Amino acid sequence: MSLLFINITIRSFTVSFTIFTRQADVSEFEKLKQLSRAYYDENHPVLNDAYLNWIYLENPAGKATLVLVEEEQIYIGVIALIPLVLKVNGKSQQACFAINVLTHPEHRKKSLFTKMIKFAKTYLAEENIWLLGHPNRNALPGWKRQKMQFKPEFSAYMPKFKWPFSSYKSKKITSRAELEALPETFWQQTMPENTIYLENSLAFIAWRYLDAPFSNYTVNLIQHKNNAIGLTISKPFKGPVSLMVHYASNGDAIDQVVRTNRPTLIMSSSTGNYADKLHAGCWKLPLNKTMPFFLSSWQTEQDNYDFSPLTLAVCDL
Repeated sequence: MSLLFINITIRSFTVSFTIFTRQADVSEFEKLKQLSRAYYDENHPVLNDAYLNWIYLENPAGKATLVLVEEEQIYIGVIALIPLVLKVNGKSQQACFAINVLTHPEHRKKSLFTKMIKFAKTYLAEENIWLLGHPNRNALPGWKRQKMQFKPEFSAYMPKFKWPFSSYKSKKITSRAELEALPETFWQQTMPENTIYLENSLAFIAWRYLDAPFSNYTVNLIQHKNNAIGLTISKPFKGPVSLMVHYASNGDAIDQVVRTNRPTLIMSSSTGNYADKLHAGCWKLPLNKTMPFFLSSWQTEQDNYDFSPLTLAVCDL
């Protein structure tokens, strides 16, 4: 467990707090909920044990790592790092994304948010674990101050209409058994060299979307002439329009995969070879809405890599 002890003198008072990492455990839940109650009412997922068990303990990629700030045995800050597995040139790379970032409102003058990011950065660099995120506008300055490696922002797209009598069909998936019935080759993605993408394992998709409490995801299997070629995953957005939070194809037909389900909004990287294939099946929307995105690999050179297969699956919670 990494530890950092900090003493701060405010006027004539000296305040001590500790920043450290700890693997998530049921024993932490009550202290985490005590912090969360400073922001949320009792109906919020972060105050529910079923949600905390799911997101922190049941992830097939591993248990969450908590970056915690403690003062007098009370948690006053937290960043939860959720593990996932990326593929880089076909090899696995451990990574994580940050969620449930909180600092207690009574301790805002202590710059806890920035200190937690800095601490997380040091810890992850030592462990060679990459960090991904789509920070909101309020949190963006803090992440930028710690020199996260930002990529081109995600832009808004809408899938084009599917041709009448198309041979591409969509089938709703509602159980793990339906995923298990797919051939093993379906999960074996092939990507060009220097492409970074999320490992779409059966275990991850089932945990992330079918098992998720408090979320209403729709998982669709895309078929071409009765052959399974990809997945799309969406959730309600506005009215009849859904937001596609994840998409994947085990071939070159990603443009056909995403246009099988409409009306849908897609937030996607605007540049990259994979993005070019995706956008062949989409219209770019004339909206000012964009989404910041970073992938920090610490010492790894990134200029020659294509990040555009990465979707909102790396942060949408």
